Amino acid sequence: RLVFDVYVVSPQLQNVSNGVLAPATVNVHKAFEVVTALLKKLKGQNPVTVTISKPLLATQFPSKSAVAINAQSRDQIDPNLLFQRALALTSSGDEQVTLEDFMKYELSSVPMSLYSESGFLRSSNKAELSNYLVNQYSPLTTVPDLRQSATVLDGEALLHRVQWDKDKSVSEILQAYKHHVVTNYSRVKTTVVFDGYLAGSTKDHCHNKRQPVRGMMIEFNRDTIIQCKKNTFLSNTRNKERFVLILAKELREENIEVIMCPADADITIVKTAVEKTKTDDKVTIVGDDTDLLVLSLHYFKEIQTDHSLLIYRQSSDTCIDIRKLTIDLPEKILKNILVIHAASGCDTVSAIFGIGKLKLIKMCDKSSGYDADDLQMFYNEHVDINDITEAGIRIIIRLYDKDEKHRTMESSRLWLVQTWTVLY
Repeated sequence: RLVFDVYVVSPQLQNVSNGVLAPATVNVHKAFEVVTALLKKLKGQNPVTVTISKPLLATQFPSKSAVAINAQSRDQIDPNLLFQRALALTSSGDEQVTLEDFMKYELSSVPMSLYSESGFLRSSNKAELSNYLVNQYSPLTTVPDLRQSATVLDGEALLHRVQWDKDKSVSEILQAYKHHVVTNYSRVKTTVVFDGYLAGSTKDHCHNKRQPVRGMMIEFNRDTIIQCKKNTFLSNTRNKERFVLILAKELREENIEVIMCPADADITIVKTAVEKTKTDDKVTIVGDDTDLLVLSLHYFKEIQTDHSLLIYRQSSDTCIDIRKLTIDLPEKILKNILVIHAASGCDTVSAIFGIGKLKLIKMCDKSSGYDADDLQMFYNEHVDINDITEAGIRIIIRLYDKDEKHRTMESSRLWLVQTWTVLY
């Protein structure tokens, strides 16, 4: 049987055995022109000593089902070497060259406090925040019968929840997903919310870091045999987008509501669940991402209801009662939960070097109104950019210097360098 529709005209070369589409660099179909150009270039040269560089040869179809994602090239500066030179100059006795002058600058091609040496944003351990909230305020509750209650499923988590091996047909894989949803959740009270994968989002940087290898694009239909592993197949955004569209159609035929988001789905998942609490006594979000917990706290505190909103984390088989957590959390933490999560590092904002996920929430819990005012400024869409920049600087300085000895980024940086140089 055919694994894809050979009569569909595509501008890309296609592997007739598995439907994989060739990258634009493949030109093996122009082998005659490539060889002709190569022979002209080699004319008159000694065949014994001549060397042929790879760019002169025809580019063949990749033998692997995945390719590495290359980081964007940039001129690299060794910050250690630059710092050593700065120290040498400040120790030279020249009074016009001081360490204070050097510490006004980052002394690196990218801010190393925000970026790792690989060029990616520094990652935080997001689960630390959710674990802290659970351990401190004990909002866990029993898992409801999801086959009877209103449920909102994180589509991305669903894709990875159902396991399947390579050499399965698309129809068999679709059947596995349908069986999982129909068996474990209510048909009439369940909503599945999927991300949009082609539009791009502010989380793309994070996704590339998590998946440094991207699968090849595959032309497929229901009869296609997927000959690569699930993670490789789904790592290609075009494969994932098309598969999700087919899966959404299949789920809708089972009377299951499906929402397709243009980009990231987290806010839609939470807003859909909060809306359901207006009519259902108990609504459960099924998803493990800490972003869902933070957004649920933010949006649920805005409504007045006796109904419950829960988050079921399948990875740990635990269920968090959002209503209880909004009651038990200190007001200044609940009011600033979005900024606390973002500023301490999330999928779209870099973590800060040397600052853990919990330092900001603990600082907010113990501090006076000074820090809370700065955090609240980030919720004002009409705030002046200079004011919010100064507020951000004050927060970062306070994270490094709890005693508030320094008021500017330059003096704080100098103090840290002097302190760490003595220690290490």
